[in-house]
Amino acid sequence: YCEMMVLTPLGEPLQWRGLGDLLDYHASIGSNNLALTTNGMLLNDHNAERLVRGQLSRMFISIDSNDPDIYRDMRVGGNLKDVEAGIRRINNWKRKLNANFPRLVVNATFMQRNIPQLPSMVGWAKDLGIEEISVQLMEIENPHHEPEFLGHHPGLARKYVLEALQIGQRIGMQVRPHLAIRNLVTAEAQGRDVGGHEFKASSPI
Repeated sequence: YCEMMVLTPLGEPLQWRGLGDLLDYHASIGSNNLALTTNGMLLNDHNAERLVRGQLSRMFISIDSNDPDIYRDMRVGGNLKDVEAGIRRINNWKRKLNANFPRLVVNATFMQRNIPQLPSMVGWAKDLGIEEISVQLMEIENPHHEPEFLGHHPGLARKYVLEALQIGQRIGMQVRPHLAIRNLVTAEAQGRDVGGHEFKASSPI
C-alpha cells in the first residue's frame, strides 16, 4: 500500500543493472508508484525509452544551476547541455507513446554561489518540460564551503525564493521550497536570530 517507492541511492540508479527488470515488472503490474533520483547524465535514448515504457511515476533530476559554468563547478564532470538533451529525450518518448509519466521534477540544492540563479531556473525548467522545481538547502560537509551556507546569507535566500515563487505563479510552474529552506526564509522574515544552532549545522532542523 505504499504510495511511492523512490530509488534515491548514494549513487546513480541508471547504472544499476537490475533497473530494466524492475521497470518491466513495474509496468506489468500497473502500480504507478516507482520513482527515482538521477543526475540526468545517462539519459540516452535507450534509457529514456525504457523509463517511459516502464511507467516510471516521477523522475527527480538533480540540477543546481542553469548556468553551465556554475553547474560544472558544482557537479564535477557534469555537462548541463547533455542533461538538457536527456530531458528532451524523455519528453520526446512521452509524446511518442502518448504517456503522461514520468512527472519531471528538478531537485535544486542551493548555497551562496548558485541561489541567484533560482529565479531564472523557473522559466528555463518550464521550457524544458519540467513540471516542478524542488528548492533545497545545501548541507555543508566540507568546511571550506561553510561560508557559502545560506544560513549565513538568509536575506539572499529570502529574496530569491520569493522571486522564484512569484515567477512560478505567473507562468504556471510549481516551485516547492523544502522545509529547511522554508524555515530559514520564515525566520529571517520574522526577524529571528538565524545564527542559532539550527541554521549553523550541516543538517538544519
